[in-house]
Amino acid sequence: MYNFITNNDFITSAKAYKSFDGYKCGLSSFDKIMRIDKQTLTTLVSTPCSGKSTFTNFYGYRMGVTHNWRTLYLASETAKNDQAQKLSTLYGSYTKASEHSIILEGLTNWDELIQAIKAAKEAYNIDLVIVDNFTMLQHLIGGEINTTNIGKAISTLKQAAIDTDTAIILVAHTTKLTEGQKVTAYSVNGSANFFNISDFMFSIEISDHEAKETTINVLKLRDDAKGVMNGKCVLKYNTITRKYTDSDTDSSTPSQHDTPKDINKDIATDVMKAIMEEEAKQAKQEDRQPAGNTTAAAQAATDTAANTPSRDNTSKQPAGTTKAAPAVKEEVTKEKANTEEIKKEKQEVKEEKQEEKQHITPDFLLNTKVSIMKRHNVLEISSLYNAIIMGKEHKKEIEAVRRIDRQANESEYRRAKDNILSFTPSCVCKGKTGKAENVEHVNNLIAIDLDAKDNEGVTLETMRTKINSLPYVMYSSLSVGGKGMYALIAISESNKNDFKAVFNALNEDFKALGLTLDGSCVNVNRERYMSFDDNEYWNDKAEIYDKKISIPTQVHTHPSKVGENANKPLTPREKQKVNEIIEDIKANKLQLSKNHKDTLGLANCLANIMGEEGRELLHIIRQQRSGYDEFKIDKTFDEMLDKIDDNERYGLGFLISKYKEAKQGQTQAH
Repeated sequence: MYNFITNNDFITSAKAYKSFDGYKCGLSSFDKIMRIDKQTLTTLVSTPCSGKSTFTNFYGYRMGVTHNWRTLYLASETAKNDQAQKLSTLYGSYTKASEHSIILEGLTNWDELIQAIKAAKEAYNIDLVIVDNFTMLQHLIGGEINTTNIGKAISTLKQAAIDTDTAIILVAHTTKLTEGQKVTAYSVNGSANFFNISDFMFSIEISDHEAKETTINVLKLRDDAKGVMNGKCVLKYNTITRKYTDSDTDSSTPSQHDTPKDINKDIATDVMKAIMEEEAKQAKQEDRQPAGNTTAAAQAATDTAANTPSRDNTSKQPAGTTKAAPAVKEEVTKEKANTEEIKKEKQEVKEEKQEEKQHITPDFLLNTKVSIMKRHNVLEISSLYNAIIMGKEHKKEIEAVRRIDRQANESEYRRAKDNILSFTPSCVCKGKTGKAENVEHVNNLIAIDLDAKDNEGVTLETMRTKINSLPYVMYSSLSVGGKGMYALIAISESNKNDFKAVFNALNEDFKALGLTLDGSCVNVNRERYMSFDDNEYWNDKAEIYDKKISIPTQVHTHPSKVGENANKPLTPREKQKVNEIIEDIKANKLQLSKNHKDTLGLANCLANIMGEEGRELLHIIRQQRSGYDEFKIDKTFDEMLDKIDDNERYGLGFLISKYKEAKQGQTQAH
């Protein structure tokens, strides 16, 4: 009739019990103070706009990657699409997010909520449920919202956690707090039942908006083996990745005395008590020591202060110090006044400079749109951030590229790269990216490359350190081949249509660091292959780069190099012939340059017969073939102009012959 457990059954049950210190989420400082378990109810309480939803999303993600948990989200304050996007951002993949996350919406009553949890357990084998938040869902309870009904609703939620073997986190708002009032276990808006029924309870608050620091406080632990009562930790939040990390400035992590206790906790408590009594006794003795006593007392005071509550730290004049003589005092005062004035002026200048510097907004990478490409064709428009993290979905393909010896197998290397998606950091395109007229929107952003071949003797780690030291670099990563680096830099809105000038300025900055940039980064529609880097760098406070160096196109005067005969310029008829050729090239997309050798020959020809005027024509000719690089064509033409005396001169006949070849090839193709 009654199942009383006594004697041998009691002993057997006690021996059968296995202590478990809870599931870690993988965030060190948080795991030290709280580790939830299944079949439990946890209440997260805080004031509005304190990052509750942001943290619970992150927590679900952490349990997913750490324990392969699947989480059911009841996100009443967040639209379905928005919630799915936020979770995808955390996982770095839509697919991975969907594997670990389920979103529930459209509930009509509290019983339906409970049944939905049970159904999700049966259908999807969920491990964690996040109910966000109680205030928005309490209308589901029905009837009068009073202490009794709230208590019943929370009890059914707790029972659902037990029945489904899941961990449930319930988000709740506080009552209206007065200025300076701290969140406590009884601050929940509605009922003290939250505290009484919950197994775990913690609060969250943004403790430093500027430094993006969030403080977690443990308010309740039903099992002290799973955390630290009143434990506290400080986390750093990254607005771009939406992830939390352990704060370097966190000094409030529980000490070694606060770590979870094992089965011998009573003995440990007694020992610790004796130690603390001895430390307190020693501290009192040190406080009684004369002021002039030595460093031992000072050191002891420092050690004691590190383990005791803060007290009045008003500084006192050290014993043994002397006052300045009257004759010297006046000069010292003057010197001090002058020094202070100089410091003040320097500070004012510094502040003015700081005010001039603009920084990216926290959501810059999310709001900046780019084109996602496959073999130079636009697939979709996405955020810059998603384009970056999508590289992780191509990890196997990228690793395959990095295993290929490019010097030995250039064609194999290029074929492998073609399997990887690319994106356009600096613009949104339509159709094909190779054509400048397909650019629909230009971003105030430039991507720069640093290749190993251009930076001989510089290791990747050295390169990485130098790049990340620059205040305007907001993201850096290994390139797709793994032999170089690339970086993203926000530029001023006024300079976004003058990429070449911005690149020139950046090139000078990087030269000062002993680094050489890839000169092909001046094209707005330049594509970047997606990549991944376990040591990628994010800077959500990056400065906006506002420099540019506009270098006027160098006009080369080679009067002796006009026409096949140095003394004979092109005749009007010859000029007309050249113009006709160029117009036909543009109209019918004729490819006069089939390889680099052809490009060099045409550059020599145009430099010889037209001088500087031939530069634009060379660009038009070379644009008809894939792989066009504005910077490299300029460089090639400059070299031809400067070294034409040392080269065999190609005349108008060379241009005409290449044109006829292209026309013949076009005819045969049709």
